[in-house]
Amino acid sequence: MGPLPPDLKGTRVYCVRCDQLIHPDEPYDTHIHHGASGPGSTTHTHKQCPKRPRRPTPGPANRSQPKPDHRP
Repeated sequence: MGPLPPDLKGTRVYCVRCDQLIHPDEPYDTHIHHGASGPGSTTHTHKQCPKRPRRPTPGPANRSQPKPDHRP
């Protein structure tokens, strides 16, 4: 699909695969899940999920030092 339709403008639409926001200019897919006893739900996914930023690995300065052993 192209840009978000007018009924979704102003709402925040998240991808159910990567839990990231789908921006209005990003391509996405719409999936309709019919409910047996209710109205069902509509989910959205990116055509291709963006890469998540990597978390920085804690360096030696960020790790706590073990407490010295003072046992006799």
